Amino acid sequence: MSYILDTADAGERRRLDAQSALWDPGTIRALTATGVTAGWRCLEVGAGTGTIAAWLSERVGPAGRVVATDIETRWLDALPCPNLVVRRHDVVSDPLEEEGYDLVHARLVLQHLPQRTAVVARLVRALRPGGWLVVEDPDLAVLALSEPGHAAWRRLADAMVAALWEAGVDPFYGRRLERELRGAGLVDVVAEGALHARPAPDLAPTMLPVVERVRDRMVTGGIVSVADVDAVIFEFGNGGDPITAYSPLLVSARGRRPRPDADRGHPRPVARNETVSVGLLDAAAGRDAGLVARLTRLVNDVYAVAESGLWLPGAARTTAAEMAGLVAAGEIVVATVPDGEIVGSAHVHRVSDDTGEVGTLVAAPDHRGAGIGRDLLDFAERHGRDQGMRAIQLELLVPRDGTHPSKEFLRAWYDRRGYRLIDTRPMEDTHPHLAPLLATPCLLEVREKPLPPGPPARDEA
Repeated sequence: MSYILDTADAGERRRLDAQSALWDPGTIRALTATGVTAGWRCLEVGAGTGTIAAWLSERVGPAGRVVATDIETRWLDALPCPNLVVRRHDVVSDPLEEEGYDLVHARLVLQHLPQRTAVVARLVRALRPGGWLVVEDPDLAVLALSEPGHAAWRRLADAMVAALWEAGVDPFYGRRLERELRGAGLVDVVAEGALHARPAPDLAPTMLPVVERVRDRMVTGGIVSVADVDAVIFEFGNGGDPITAYSPLLVSARGRRPRPDADRGHPRPVARNETVSVGLLDAAAGRDAGLVARLTRLVNDVYAVAESGLWLPGAARTTAAEMAGLVAAGEIVVATVPDGEIVGSAHVHRVSDDTGEVGTLVAAPDHRGAGIGRDLLDFAERHGRDQGMRAIQLELLVPRDGTHPSKEFLRAWYDRRGYRLIDTRPMEDTHPHLAPLLATPCLLEVREKPLPPGPPARDEA
């Protein structure tokens, strides 16, 4: 392995903690998108200090299991997670069980391995059919960016790339991940990138140790001078007006191992001409733990993406207990396709004698674009009218400061549907149990639509 940092160095723990703070929120979003839930068996490769292993342990619960591996495990050994197994393990050469995991994750590991393509193949074999592989590695092409431009910073970025290549590290492996996973035979491959623009001192905890570690190698290479390195180190400690620096681009790629039966049963997109049935669940379904778990996962997974950045990492929009109560109260509407698969849901209930409300309206990600949101909202409006209500309301969570792309889309869609803004409330006043889970101050826009006789308006969503 060509790992260039010393895991025995006391400062390495500080660097890894800073790295976790920078990248964990995006990693958690990527893992959540796989559907990881109670009972899953997960493998965390190169687990470091264990922040993601601990999150996975909580996510899969007592019925699940997480195996966390690394070549140095002293930080993992201290984690108080009863369903966590810690292994000192070299992913290149040590044995790895096949078809043992529902989810395998490796972050900032494979770039260091000359055998990275062979390791990807090993990790795929470790997946059960239908299981997910999530790999995250950087692309340093953006490292030379700064504002204002800084000549020494650019030269150091070029020198660092050359030094990493010389050490056997692929500084551009992130850009290759999507193709790597497809080449390994995975399906449903998705790759996304994230970077951070910060004052240089804010990135010092993650970047400065690397600069110092490869300093001599960079200077020896002739691309950068000692003065250049010193100028960059000055910016990392600049307490006045430092440059804006950019982290590496971290690419997160995920793909699923095909099932032997040609992937039969995997969610397929709903065609626009396919029948989607919408109706209230029978109250007795609240006792069906499997159904309640699927609905809870659907709501939380959709909101984890649609409201990304608004909630703290790991925050859940609903719980199985809450969902079971709503189903038992006859307040959950579901959209299903002919084979019985639930592809959307919403919560409908009465807020006053003559006003109803529709909330937590979600469509399964694999079935967006088929009008499921429209069909659920149509049903909610018809149901309200049939119950003698004069109007129906909904709440839209929005950031107090700035905008959010999915919220702007929903504002426009609700406007087209005839929902007009009637009130704006602080989140803590309306849902005090959820407010502490917010990552940023938010407001609730209350929107209302009259329900005159006649069919509801139709619009694609």
